Amino acid sequence: MKILSGPELAEQWFEIKPLVEQALKHGSNVVTSHGLLLQCLGSVAQCWVRDKGEVCITRYEEIEGNKQLAIVACTSPDWFSHGPELLKTLEEFARATNCKRTVVYGRKGWVKTLKKYGYCEPFVTLIKEV
Repeated sequence: MKILSGPELAEQWFEIKPLVEQALKHGSNVVTSHGLLLQCLGSVAQCWVRDKGEVCITRYEEIEGNKQLAIVACTSPDWFSHGPELLKTLEEFARATNCKRTVVYGRKGWVKTLKKYGYCEPFVTLIKEV
């Protein structure tokens, strides 16, 4: 996986945006592809690419003084064939950038999938639009 620089991301965003939006359809609906693009261009988030159809957006967050790397959106035709390798890459990146942990935002199904890789579900997020 490679992190795109700002100019690379701007050049490729037309191709990447639909993939990110497809991944976000299965999320919590609290972030948009445009918001993630701005975060990537502002160096708060990272856009990782490997092959066509494989994109991952991560971003730095801080919780009570502890930096963490959040995995916000991932797309792939076959996550199970390369997902463990991707997780390892992101975890190494998190350590190298002084993050205390990695977190994953996604659907409930990820709880079962990622448990065998050392991820746990410490809490549930409940949302109500008002």
